[in-house]
Amino acid sequence: MGFEVRAGEEETGAVLERLTIAFVAPTLGGVHTLVMRPARVSHAGLTPEERARLGTSDRLIRVAVGIESADDICAHFDQALAGRHPR
Repeated sequence: MGFEVRAGEEETGAVLERLTIAFVAPTLGGVHTLVMRPARVSHAGLTPEERARLGTSDRLIRVAVGIESADDICAHFDQALAGRHPR
């Protein structure tokens, strides 16, 4: 699954920095929840215009959901998107 952060590219990076259950990874696969920014990894060699034509914005975050509790994953993303660091 994927989603775009409504704020700019800088805030998209900040969301990823606030995640603690999901790991930032260059590829999506495995048993743990993983996230990546295609514009910075798989589509990094393309221009912003080429990424836009493909529907891959600089604010896009892709998620491969792992085996963690659904409640934990939802709470984890809620806190990261709300701008809060985990306690």
